[in-house]
Amino acid sequence: MEQSLKKPHQRPTPLLIGDQNANKWNKASKNLTNAQSLWKKLEHKQEIQEVVTATLIKNGEICGTEILSENLLKMELGGKRIQHLKDKERILTVVNNTLRKARGMAQSKGPLIFVKIDKGYYGTTRQ
Repeated sequence: MEQSLKKPHQRPTPLLIGDQNANKWNKASKNLTNAQSLWKKLEHKQEIQEVVTATLIKNGEICGTEILSENLLKMELGGKRIQHLKDKERILTVVNNTLRKARGMAQSKGPLIFVKIDKGYYGTTRQ
């Protein structure tokens, strides 16, 4: 079996229930929140995201590439102190760092996407 066909089986999608892995989740959530306003203003974000998606696919990641590329970019944007999107050098740094992380994903095993479920959800489904 080809390496790219094995990859989805090596990437389970764990469910996080309640406060499980709260520190990691809170950090990621904070970065995504910080990036949201910059993401909305980012020029050419579709083209940038397509480059990241193509990099993921080229390196063997074939499942969920659009959501992975968007979140990789947002995590990088949210983790940096970018004041203005006019600063092309900083934007290029964000893109380069994101591409490096996208290439690195092919070398890692384990989950890339987590689903957080609020405990309150179970209370509403039992009724």
